[in-house]
Amino acid sequence: AGMVLDGFPRTLEQAVALDEAMADEAIDRVLHMVVTAGELTRRLGERLVCHGCQTPYRQERAPER
Repeated sequence: AGMVLDGFPRTLEQAVALDEAMADEAIDRVLHMVVTAGELTRRLGERLVCHGCQTPYRQERAPER
């Protein structure tokens, strides 16, 4: 079985937990994508977080209020 980890791990604590969880599995491929600072800024500017449940949304997919 395989998996894709998109944007994970983001912290040292997450990396350690992933390493422990994957102790019996080998990571055999890594894809490193380069994105411009302008594109990252645009993407961050579209992010919203629900104040009630902390669910993240992209602006275009946010639920109706």
